[in-house]
Amino acid sequence: MDLKGKKVLVVGLGKTGVALVRFLSDMGACVSVTDKRPADELGTGLKEIEGCVEAVELGCHRVETFLRSDLIVLSPGVPSDIGPIREAERRGVEVMGELDLVSPFLRAPVIAVTGTNGKTTTTTLLGEVFSRAGKEVWVGGNIGRPLVDLLLEGAVPDYVICEVSSFQLERVRAFRPFIGIVLNISENHLDRHGSILEYGRIKFRLFANQGPGDYAIVNGDDPLVSSLSTGLPSRVITFSSTRTLERGIWLNGKGVIFSDRGLMERYDLDGLTLRGRHNLENVMAVIGAAGICGLERDAVVDGIRGFRGLAHRIEFVREWRGVRFYNDSKATNPGAVERALESMDRKVILLLGGRDKGVDYSSLNRAMKGKVRVVVLFGESRKRIRESLDPSWDIREAHGLDDAFSIACREARPGEAVLLSPACSSFDAFGSYEERGNRFKELVGALR
Repeated sequence: MDLKGKKVLVVGLGKTGVALVRFLSDMGACVSVTDKRPADELGTGLKEIEGCVEAVELGCHRVETFLRSDLIVLSPGVPSDIGPIREAERRGVEVMGELDLVSPFLRAPVIAVTGTNGKTTTTTLLGEVFSRAGKEVWVGGNIGRPLVDLLLEGAVPDYVICEVSSFQLERVRAFRPFIGIVLNISENHLDRHGSILEYGRIKFRLFANQGPGDYAIVNGDDPLVSSLSTGLPSRVITFSSTRTLERGIWLNGKGVIFSDRGLMERYDLDGLTLRGRHNLENVMAVIGAAGICGLERDAVVDGIRGFRGLAHRIEFVREWRGVRFYNDSKATNPGAVERALESMDRKVILLLGGRDKGVDYSSLNRAMKGKVRVVVLFGESRKRIRESLDPSWDIREAHGLDDAFSIACREARPGEAVLLSPACSSFDAFGSYEERGNRFKELVGALR
């Protein structure tokens, strides 16, 4: 892709937008930036692009700014259907996202991970396992390190391992991973994608440009994933935590079997520290990628056994007066809450709430049965969640997380757990799920 002298507009000046500006400038493009936020909300972004841009437009998106461009590159958080983008496309201006911009410049095979839940855990674990097996890897993407950073760093690893989101996949036309992984699909981001079927189809754009020499690792226990896997252009490898397969990846006692093209290996996972069936599924996807790439089995097992999980994902914080506290702030949709509850071995005081993403919360009724004793609702979405829950539940309402935590501490009995697993985004009160989870941990730590 020749970018020299092209007038390129970057839409959105978050972390990815800043990296895109720097890369495009290095490639000789004439770069402009537009962001709807005012300067005081952009943090250090403006300072980081000094000397790299010809024009900066803040506080609005003017149509004429878009029409003056040869190429428009969208940051992941920017909806692709806003008026100026639609008009630019109608006038023949090329529009793409980060994945397609970066694709022509990648010099290493890509392992890309998507799904509603478990993406970051699986991506991080892949990096640990491949490194343990002696491979040089670059790990990033939606995990917090933009893929374009790889090009800015000039790195040429053995494998690029990246997490990709539905927002990034919306406009994929060229991105082609050697191995694509879809972990699961449940309701999420319906305020942007409209329906779970459309959301699933966007996730499956991960495989759109693959060929017979590429691989698709998919969850055979997820009905929507299974239905969308039919007719993929790549070689499909299915994993299942509930049944034995003729070919693919499945559980066998305390181990996992990987079988493909006449090769069958058993990976002994006795001593695995990750909690829950969902993490077994994440592990199976990792084993599938490791098997395809021919990694030495003992190194793979050592990497998996040594992995302690990530913060804000069913993270044990502390036991106080016989009550265990778990921070699952990353659970921003009902499917993630269901998996957290499945992993609990004691009665739960469940903290739910935050900013609504247009999903259906009624599935929580089934997941909470036999697990939850008291529900504490907080944040903007608390009224809507309450309407979705059966009135027979013992439900309390709180003004915010601090108040919800106080109620949970008063209600919890020795031998129970207080679980922050909100089913919603954090943006009604916090800048990120990390900030919300850290506040919960502060509250737990302050208990005397």
